[in-house]
Amino acid sequence: SVSVAEGKTAIMEETVTLGGVCEKNGSGALILGGGVKFYDAEKNVAVDTPNGASLKILQGALGVASSDALKGVALTFANGAKLLSSVEGSGIVLDSAPVIEGEMLEVEIVEWPDSGIVPLNLFRLPATEVLDASKFHIVGKAGYKVGEVKSRIDGECVVYYSSVTKLG
Repeated sequence: SVSVAEGKTAIMEETVTLGGVCEKNGSGALILGGGVKFYDAEKNVAVDTPNGASLKILQGALGVASSDALKGVALTFANGAKLLSSVEGSGIVLDSAPVIEGEMLEVEIVEWPDSGIVPLNLFRLPATEVLDASKFHIVGKAGYKVGEVKSRIDGECVVYYSSVTKLG
C-alpha cells in the first residue's frame, strides 16, 4: 500500500510490482509513470502476467503517465477518490472495467488544451466490458467547456471519452 499526504504528489517513474490487493491512501495524488509487474509468491519473482493483483484508490487521486501502466490490474475507486486525466493522453488501458464505488467518479483534468476542441480519453476496455459513462463527473475550469462522457468502438476495444473545448 502507499499513502500520499495532502497537497503532495508521488510520481512512480519506474515499474511498480504489485502483489495481491494494494491500496492507495492519503488525500494526495499517485501517478504511475512506468508499467506494472505482478509478484508471483510461489516463484518469488516479478512477472508480466497478472495473478489477481488489484489496486484500490481509497482516497485522493490516481493518474497514469503510461496508458498501459495498469493493464491486467483490477482497479477500484472508493467513494470520493479521483482520476487525474490529460487531454494529451490516450486514456488508461484496462482488461476489466474499473469499479466505481461512489455515485460518481470525479475526473480532474491536469493538462488543458491551448486552443480548439480536444478529445479527453479516460479508459480503453475490451468490447466485452461495460462501464456506465454517466458515473463520471469531469471538473470544469473557467474558459473551457467539457462535454459529456461517451463511448465509441475502436477495433476490439471500447473507448470512454469526452471533449474539452477552449472558449474564445
